[in-house]
Amino acid sequence: MPAMTARATTIEELAERMSRFRSAESARRGLNIQVRPDDVFIATYPKCGTTWTQQIVHQLRTGGSMDFEEICAVVPWLESAWDMHQDPDADQDWKPRAFKSHLDWERIPKGGRYIHVLRDPKTALVSFHRFFEGYVIEPGAIPLDVFVRQWVMSGTLSGRIWEFVVSWWRRAADPAVLILAYEDMVADPLATVRRIAEFLDLADRHRIEVAVTNSTREFMARHRRQFDDHLLRAAIDPRMGLPPGGSSAKVQDVGSTSALSHDVEREVEEMWAAIVTPATGFETYDDMRVAVAAGGSDPR
Repeated sequence: MPAMTARATTIEELAERMSRFRSAESARRGLNIQVRPDDVFIATYPKCGTTWTQQIVHQLRTGGSMDFEEICAVVPWLESAWDMHQDPDADQDWKPRAFKSHLDWERIPKGGRYIHVLRDPKTALVSFHRFFEGYVIEPGAIPLDVFVRQWVMSGTLSGRIWEFVVSWWRRAADPAVLILAYEDMVADPLATVRRIAEFLDLADRHRIEVAVTNSTREFMARHRRQFDDHLLRAAIDPRMGLPPGGSSAKVQDVGSTSALSHDVEREVEEMWAAIVTPATGFETYDDMRVAVAAGGSDPR
């Protein structure tokens, strides 16, 4: 176990901590599962509605069960399950098997069904920074703009959000892939749950109703500990050299008060123009979101 136990105060320290986040064996085990045709992979970039979608899927497949210690105990994180003392290829107590993942299309195991949630990069990156503060980063030590410029733009464990978006958008016409927009999930939760239920062949009235009720922010906030990564942290924090305590809650009471500077916001938009637009034809995130609502049409 590393002798030092402290949260990162610089980008270099953040990179060093995150280099110990996942074991090679855990990644290997996750990538080599024997995929079943009805397996469901919730594949998102970090802070793009992953936990929320895990809860929706689990509520639909169980008809409303909250009998779990933490959501990743029943919807395992594919790449990290082995580190959490789970066999990612084992049977699950409910069908279909469901997994969380932060893998792009090129790396994720093939042969199942996939739910990908998009989110405006500007708000996703603010949420990413907020989540890391007090967990991996010492609060106030690494400003938001520095985090985005020196960590996200250079590539996290999940790569960069712009290439991630392109990777999944290229599968928009695949009937085994459902693409949603986080902002539309917020605007119309019932329509979102119906789309997921239809995609998973679980579209009966009771399942939909209970999944809507049990996936509201208010409901999940009342069950906060079931969505806070405490099982993952117990397994990996000592290896990462992180001190006990701190927050890794996925359900926040209010939105972040942080905001990107105008310069960094422009740089984030420029990354979209340089990477996403040439590959997809969408000049802005909002243009892509409109296409998602229309069923994934490509403007080219």
